Amino acid sequence: ILGFVGSWAWRFFAPHEPANLPASGPEKKVEILREIPRVEVLNGCGVSGIAAKVGNFLRKRGYDGVNTDNYRTFSVDSTFIIDRRSLRAEYGRRLAEVLGVPRARVSAILNEDLSLEATVVLGKDYRQLKAFRP
Repeated sequence: ILGFVGSWAWRFFAPHEPANLPASGPEKKVEILREIPRVEVLNGCGVSGIAAKVGNFLRKRGYDGVNTDNYRTFSVDSTFIIDRRSLRAEYGRRLAEVLGVPRARVSAILNEDLSLEATVVLGKDYRQLKAFRP
């Protein structure tokens, strides 16, 4: 009890210096984005060859290390993009613009273990993407 009372008294009666706060406000984190993003394209609708076609489309537009494969299911209705590195989904947004995917279908699920910046999962709406338009 004596220790508790002493601690309480020290807290309220001892002189304290004000906290050292930075004069310029909170520190802002600057994010440096790769100039040539690495992307994977996954087939989520089961139509043969579409991941490769989108992969080639992206390579021609400056994307690097484009890996193509099948998604875990072929029942994806709408194409979506997962940003793997950017806190504000900047890679995903850029990729959405290139492919013609609505920004509402871009999400950020950060994963530093993957050696890529974004994942595209192609859905049954793939014909609406810029890669399939004349």
